[in-house]
Order: sequence, then structure tokens, then C-alpha cells
Amino acid sequence: MSVKQDLIDLEELEKERMKEMGEENYYKWLESKFKVFACNIDTLSILRQVLNKAGYDFIEINTGQNIYLKTHLNKNDYDCIWWVIEDGQIYAHIHIDVKDIDIVKFTDKLEEVTGRTCFDIPNEYTDYISKKNTYEVFKQISKQYNADIQNKICDRIKKNIEESKTMNIENEEILEDDSILITISI
Repeated sequence: MSVKQDLIDLEELEKERMKEMGEENYYKWLESKFKVFACNIDTLSILRQVLNKAGYDFIEINTGQNIYLKTHLNKNDYDCIWWVIEDGQIYAHIHIDVKDIDIVKFTDKLEEVTGRTCFDIPNEYTDYISKKNTYEVFKQISKQYNADIQNKICDRIKKNIEESKTMNIENEEILEDDSILITISI
């Protein structure tokens, strides 16, 4: 089976589901399955160029009834964006199971390529980005704290060695992983 045939079958399945649920309920159900972001990129050709520069794919599948546009966020085939054009506006539809960190990485990469914001992101994601920045600050603080502890321990070891009449420091070396190697002779 081809992807095109799978999508044609899916279209038929979705039509049946819509009949069973009723149009209004169907669209509510569908909306509950996706996070939708308005894209500030004007045309599909520009979007395709931006995605290409950012290292993402852009797959166009024409089933005869509809054109589907898909971008993978990572190697998992299910972590993807379905691009939808409504009234000339491009929207990114992302399944609710896609991790927020993958969405943030994707938006960051596109913004790096374009030099501007590419999506109207709701507050819950800007809060997540703030949390991400807070995490980075705490990570730096933790790294500095660990370095301070390491220095105090090394100073104590050196002091004990100096006070000992049987030991001498032969060499002190900082390794690539920022650990300290002290060679002593007895």
C-alpha cells in the first residue's frame, strides 16, 4: 500500500466517522486531537524553502480529493506537522502526543533560519519556553555549584597532603570532563 492510498482510505474512514458523530461533534473531536498554530510564513513555496534550510522535510501528497502537506519533527513517523491552508492562512496541526520539547526545538530552528517569529504560539507554550529558559539558568547555577564543591574538596585534599609528611603532589591536571586528577607520591 502506498501513502497516497492510505490517505484516500483515511479520507473515506473520516467521512464515515463524521456521518456517525455528526459534523459539529466530529470537528470538536478532531480539534481535541491537535494543537493548532497559525504560521506567519506567507506562502507554501517560502515555507518549503524555510523548512529545507532548517533541515526538515516537506512532503506533499495529492489524493485527488485533497492535498496533504507533512513535515516530520524527528525520526518517529508520527511526530509530524500536517500543514493546512484555510482562507489563505497556513496552519500547523500537531498531534497532542507530540512532546512540547520537540515543538519548541522545531519553532526555534525555524526562527533561527528566518530571523523572526514564525508562529502565533499560545501562552501555554510561551510559559513552557520560559520554563525552559529557567531550567537553563538552574542548570548553569548547578554547574557552578558543583565546580565550587569540587574546588573545596580539592583544596581540602591538597591541604591534607601538605600536612602529611609522607605524601607529595606530583601533578595536578584538569581533564576534558572538568574533573581534577591529582597525582601524589607516597
